Amino acid sequence: MRKELLIFCCLIVLSGCMNEQSLIGVYTANYKFGIDTLHLYKDHTFKQNFTANSRQSYSNEGTWKFTSGNRIQLYDYISYIQPIAGKFEKTSIWDSECRKSFSGEVSIVINDDLDYYYIKQSGK
Repeated sequence: MRKELLIFCCLIVLSGCMNEQSLIGVYTANYKFGIDTLHLYKDHTFKQNFTANSRQSYSNEGTWKFTSGNRIQLYDYISYIQPIAGKFEKTSIWDSECRKSFSGEVSIVINDDLDYYYIKQSGK
């Protein structure tokens, strides 16, 4: 019984472990007003594409790094959920939590309160 409990506890702990390699890939966030796609590349660059429901598209790119505590920092990131005076503005550094579910799904928190997350779609 103790052995099974120990194995179960280890699986729970390991399911949440992240590393830089596990972040590389394509993520999408679905908002009521559009779709935000984030591509994280192995060379620590990212590309971001947002398509509003009105079909207007925006593109952005920058760099990223994985930090301790399962966090990611994106440099020159644009948050499409809060336009300022009708414009989307770049942040110098956007810091967020990365999560890995027990089933292996990788996500990046955009806004917990609004229930917005980037969900990993592929490892490409």
